[in-house]
Amino acid sequence: MKLSRGHKRCPKCQTVNAARQRVCVYCRTEFKMKNTSLRHEIKDWKSLERGELFRVINGTGPYWMASDDSHDRQEGEKLFIGCKGKYKVDNISSQGIGAWKISGGHSRYEFVYMGKDEFSKDLNIHKTAHRIVKINNKR
Repeated sequence: MKLSRGHKRCPKCQTVNAARQRVCVYCRTEFKMKNTSLRHEIKDWKSLERGELFRVINGTGPYWMASDDSHDRQEGEKLFIGCKGKYKVDNISSQGIGAWKISGGHSRYEFVYMGKDEFSKDLNIHKTAHRIVKINNKR
C-alpha cells in the first residue's frame, strides 16, 4: 500500500508516522534523518557582523532529555531550551552570538549558543549548537 504525501513507515514496527517525525510514535525507534544543508545556512557564524539578521532553525540548540515517563513527557523526549526566532547580531564571542531578538513582539537580548557539543550529566542537558540561516534586512 502506497503512503499518502507527508507520511513514512517505521522500519521496525511498520507504523505510519508523519514525515518529519524523528522518533516512531509507537515503538520509539529513532529514524535516520537526512542532515541536508539548508538554503542560506550560516556555517561560518564568526564572520557575522553587527547589524546582520539571522533566524534560528526550530528544533536546534541546547535541549533537556526526559529520563523517564511522566504524565506530560515520554522517556527520551527532547525539550528544546535554546533560542528560536529572528535576531539581529550585536556581538560575537568564542561560544556564540549575542543578539537582539526582533520577532515575537518583544525586543530582548539573548545569547545564541554556537559552541561545541557538550553534555551535563548532573542536569541532563545537551548543549548543541543552533543552526542558523541568513535573512534579508527588509527595513
